[in-house]
Amino acid sequence: MDIRRLMDRGILRTLMATAPALLACNGDDPADIEIEEEPVLSVELSPTSAVLAEGETLQLTALVTDENGAVVQDAAIVWTSDDESVVTVDDEGLVTAVGWGAEAVVSASVEDATDEAAVTLLHQIAFETDEPEWRIVVVNADGSGQRTLPADPVEELSPAWSPDGTTLAFESYREANGDIGVYIINADGSGLVLLTPDAGGDLWPKWSPDGTRITFISDRGGLAQIWIMNPDGGEPVPLTASPSHHADHQWSPDGSAIVFERDDGTSQLWVMNADGSDELNLTPNPGDHSEPVWSPDGERIAFRSFRDGNGEIYVMNADGSGQVNLTNDAANDRMPVWSPDGSRIAFETERDGNREIYVMNPDGSDPINLTDDPSRDELPAWSPDGSMIAFGSDRDGDPGIFVMAPDGGGQTRLTSGTPVDERPLAWRPRE
Repeated sequence: MDIRRLMDRGILRTLMATAPALLACNGDDPADIEIEEEPVLSVELSPTSAVLAEGETLQLTALVTDENGAVVQDAAIVWTSDDESVVTVDDEGLVTAVGWGAEAVVSASVEDATDEAAVTLLHQIAFETDEPEWRIVVVNADGSGQRTLPADPVEELSPAWSPDGTTLAFESYREANGDIGVYIINADGSGLVLLTPDAGGDLWPKWSPDGTRITFISDRGGLAQIWIMNPDGGEPVPLTASPSHHADHQWSPDGSAIVFERDDGTSQLWVMNADGSDELNLTPNPGDHSEPVWSPDGERIAFRSFRDGNGEIYVMNADGSGQVNLTNDAANDRMPVWSPDGSRIAFETERDGNREIYVMNPDGSDPINLTDDPSRDELPAWSPDGSMIAFGSDRDGDPGIFVMAPDGGGQTRLTSGTPVDERPLAWRPRE
């Protein structure tokens, strides 16, 4: 066998890792063939982690070295992303955040060597502000990328993200006849659609947890009732028909039930199945009850109650049993919000003479002042991963949106000149 032919065909090279030398015959003459070993390569990415806003790019650098630490030039690097719907990477290592998601891993491989970089997308927050008129603003969680959505604000309120974070529902006064309608728009500002063209006031859209339905409050029948429709704007149908006005409502985490406020002389909290059946009064007590929020596991509901003469934060089981006053303070407490893991409840309180953001355990123990500032701090909202709490504040005489860590650390201003209303801030969810 001709040795050169073996070399040309790559047969000997496949043995280099295990056979540094080979005794072969070329005709009648034996020959010692010394086979040069291929170098063992390693690859190191820089940076190994990054946070990008949707649409941003990042150049990754791959350093390829041999076993002696010498840099290997012109190595054939293969770049891949484990989720190209979130992050893409080209043949030169340029990363682009192309879609919405939590994280993607970019890999650089040379032969058997691989290194990885984790690319996380920035959280986003939508909120309504009345400067210069009511409009919806979206901002990244580091304060960048602030924009109005829709770009041509008329008077828009009550932003609600779809569960996959791709679409925003809201109420708008942009109808020519002055009626309030429910609209949806894509997160990039395209695809503005009116879902409720019928006459009347249609308010407070809320998505079902699976994203297949939208509920809203409408007075098209005279009294404010809860209606339901598909996101494509199919014919809406009423879920409630009692001789009372209905207000805020919230889907249970599994989508099987809806808790809502109903005015029966006083504001009471009711619950019903998602099809409107089996209505049940959860709070048959004197005083107003409002601001119901489900625990992440759907087992409990936190809410605000005036049964004690002032606003207190209560919690109860999903069937209305086991109602407990968590705050027990003479000042007004309001706006309870569960942490994503259900281990803490953030809320507003005036117990220090001004509005502050506190956090406590679900049994009311260990209340802690997070903001501790003489200004007005309000509307706490947990990020989807529980790593941050957003809130509104007028500190320094400049109203805006802030974020902080769950322990109150790292309080950072995101926006300026954007006073908020009484409606919750909306973090963009991630599937």
